[in-house]
Amino acid sequence: MDAWIAIGAAVAAFLAWNNGSNNAANMIGTAVGAKVISLRRALAISALATFVGAMMLGKYVTNTVMRGIINIAALHSPIEVCAAMVSVLVAASIWTLVSSFIKVPMSVHACVLGGLIGAGLAIGAHVVNWGVLARIFISWLFVPFAAAGFALGMHVVIERAVSSRRGLQILVPVASFVAVFVPILLSLLKSVRVAASAVGLAAAAGLGSLAIATVLWRRAAAKHGEDLQRVSEEAMKILLIEAAIAMSFSFGSNDVANSAGPFAAILYSKGAVSGVEATIMAAVAVAGSFLAVGIVSWGSCVVETVGRGITLLCPSSAFVS
Repeated sequence: MDAWIAIGAAVAAFLAWNNGSNNAANMIGTAVGAKVISLRRALAISALATFVGAMMLGKYVTNTVMRGIINIAALHSPIEVCAAMVSVLVAASIWTLVSSFIKVPMSVHACVLGGLIGAGLAIGAHVVNWGVLARIFISWLFVPFAAAGFALGMHVVIERAVSSRRGLQILVPVASFVAVFVPILLSLLKSVRVAASAVGLAAAAGLGSLAIATVLWRRAAAKHGEDLQRVSEEAMKILLIEAAIAMSFSFGSNDVANSAGPFAAILYSKGAVSGVEATIMAAVAVAGSFLAVGIVSWGSCVVETVGRGITLLCPSSAFVS
């Protein structure tokens, strides 16, 4: 095996493992913190959904990271591509590992983008696709505020809905649909060329989630009778687990690119795999596998910070989060 490919595979796998361990808490931290599901079971479910998301949709974002930030065609030799991408992977791996040790969640995507910018500038500013970066950074400015506003509105709606059985009958199917439809749609819009197809597929996933949640909630309601508080808690548990699965799927489809993108560039520059799509899928398979391994093996490291260290959570507030 070529030395650059071996180094790239090792560092990409290490970054993916770190990414999975550091970001597992984003998907399951609130559910575990609210004691809706055991840590071990949550990690296993999240790892499986992450791997499925990576293999199904990860190639699209991987293609952007592979050649959308740095124009690898403008580089002079395969060695230059390999050196740049290994530097990106090593820098991101070190910072992600440090963040996991100090139990602080962070964005691996931001680390990789920063690394790509740094490597690009070291080669020459002309190889950096500044237009793509501008669109990414602008979207980052709005996401935290949009999420905060959405969470505030959802909390008000949920607090009112859980105060009556009638409210729960409306909340469970609607919230179940939204919790699955939104993250799946956002992932599909980056991959499916026709927006209508993305909406249709996401809606199908949301309707499936709605059906499952409705059946489970009706069983819980029949079991606990007139105990409204217990029925409300059971409803939130169902919604939390469905949301965690959808978020894990979305995480896999997006974040696998952090490791797979640079590694795919190395494979492509070396001609190790025939064809661009096959090259990308080979990198995605490696990165997706180690994302899942990272979640299972060390994902508990940051779960306590997200689930218990920031704010006290009950099932309803955990679902909003």
